[in-house]
Amino acid sequence: MILIICGLVSIKLSLGQDRFKPLMIGDTIPNMEFKQVINYERENLKLADFNGKVIILDFWNTWCKACLSSFPKLERLKEQFKNEVKIILVVNDEAAKNEKYRDFFRKRAEEGEPITLTCIIDGRNLVNLFPHKSIPYVVWISPTGVVKKFSQGKELNSDGISEIIQ
Repeated sequence: MILIICGLVSIKLSLGQDRFKPLMIGDTIPNMEFKQVINYERENLKLADFNGKVIILDFWNTWCKACLSSFPKLERLKEQFKNEVKIILVVNDEAAKNEKYRDFFRKRAEEGEPITLTCIIDGRNLVNLFPHKSIPYVVWISPTGVVKKFSQGKELNSDGISEIIQ
C-alpha cells in the first residue's frame, strides 16, 4: 500500500510502521506527531507546533560521548535563541524504550547536570527521513519547514544558527 503524505511517498511495512523516503536539502518536512517525548508541555509533539521557528534536530544516544558532552552547549544555544529556534533531541535507537531515557534524564538532573531540551524518544520515522552513519547528527530546518542543512554536532553553534535564521 502506498500513501502520499505531504508530498512524500510512504510505504506501509509489514510491521505496520511507515517508512518515509529520505529527505534532501530543499525538501519540506512532513508534519509528524511523536508520542514518546521528554521535556515538553504536552505528552505528544507535532513538528507543526514550531512553525515560524528554526527547528534543529540533534540525533544522539546515551553511549555517544560527543553527544553527551554537547548538552551544555545545546542548553546555552536554547537560551540564546529561545524565541527563534527549537532544538529537539532525537534518540537514534530503533529499540528505544521510553523509561530508559526518562531514567537517563532523571539521573542527569540528580547529578546536577539536567537536560531541559525537548527529546523525542521514538525517532524511527525521523531516522528514516534523515539516514546517517554517525552521531551527533544535526538536521537544520527553516521556519517554513524546509530542510536547509545537515551537519555534525560540532557545527551546531550560534553562527550557524544565526545564518539559518536569516
